Amino acid sequence: MRIFIAEADQELRLALQMLLIQEADLHVIGIADQAEGLVNQVAAVAPELILLDWSLPGRSIRDLLVDLRALERRPKIVVFSVRPEEESAAMDAGADAFATKDVPPNKLLALLRDLSQILD
Repeated sequence: MRIFIAEADQELRLALQMLLIQEADLHVIGIADQAEGLVNQVAAVAPELILLDWSLPGRSIRDLLVDLRALERRPKIVVFSVRPEEESAAMDAGADAFATKDVPPNKLLALLRDLSQILD
């Protein structure tokens, strides 16, 4: 699965990269630390899945989700947040899944693989 990481926190971005590169079936194909220009970046590399920080700076994440969902090759979108109470807002805004930033790595990988099954 081709994955794009859009995460503002540098340490979490690096941790996600390290986790994903250890998995033969998961490939990080793009990284961003802000929302500005993200839609164009995603459109250029056509990932199957985006890990999206709910607090990514640069523009409204709700508006960003609308634009990402409108792409011709629409990726699945997993929203990350430090606040679990934001799950319903993220799902209402168009996320395919939600995870808190403290999710254990094995649970995150299981979530990604579950979404991969939907892609097949």
